Amino acid sequence: MPRCPSCDRENPAGAERCEGCGARLVPDGLEDRLRPLLAQGRNIEAIKVYREATGVGLKEAKDAVDGLLRGDELPQSNAKVMDIEPTLLAMLRRNEKIEAIKLYRDRTGAGLREAKQAVEEVARRNGIVPQGGGCAGLIVAALVLSGGLAVVLATA
Repeated sequence: MPRCPSCDRENPAGAERCEGCGARLVPDGLEDRLRPLLAQGRNIEAIKVYREATGVGLKEAKDAVDGLLRGDELPQSNAKVMDIEPTLLAMLRRNEKIEAIKLYRDRTGAGLREAKQAVEEVARRNGIVPQGGGCAGLIVAALVLSGGLAVVLATA
């Protein structure tokens, strides 16, 4: 019986929404999209579809698809990602990537690397380009300027 990621209620097998709070248990139609791919032996494509639909990392997507091949249900934790994606998008649009990663980790229990990859995938799927160059951009600019200054002083 799938357990709701939002309210922790047990639901009947095959339920797509929680009977208690109405939260989506599995992204709509995801399993219906994966099964034909798996039946045709297109496992890598199924993993790609799963990643795009859920925003999870490669390992988690492969584990979920392998589980589906064994007859397991899709992991319910992915509903958490789908439920917070609008919030993640808003944060990314405000250039709050670190806060989005923290939120993702809090809601899903993912590690730092997986959370960073998932948040970046959400941004990529939605055409959000990172703003600014961060510290690396400042270091490169400082090196370029100091190199130019050295050339000017050497020729003077």
